[in-house]
Amino acid sequence: MAGKPKYDWDSITDDMIREAYAATRSYTLAGQALGLERGGALREHLRDVRPKLKAELDAMGVKLKAVPPPEAEEEVSREEILEHEVKELRRANEILKVASAFFAQAELDRRLKN
Repeated sequence: MAGKPKYDWDSITDDMIREAYAATRSYTLAGQALGLERGGALREHLRDVRPKLKAELDAMGVKLKAVPPPEAEEEVSREEILEHEVKELRRANEILKVASAFFAQAELDRRLKN
């Protein structure tokens, strides 16, 4: 049993690792997201078995540090979406007010003519 790997690394693809790392920005959290019990297992596996992927992720990590975390991005984009919705609803409300006034005036004019 000593030579048998603890995790089934064949079932974890490079794309799965990239996606988990990009989402969490941490080898430990990415490993947990992939179902690994021990936090350092992913980093050790990448160092020993997939060094090219580890180098790619390290470079990605440097780029990701300059960008706000995905949670913050989602919060900002959600806030921006809501602000945009409020503007649209206010504009629609103003249009409805003007249309209502127009039709009310047209109704008054019609009644005065009769």
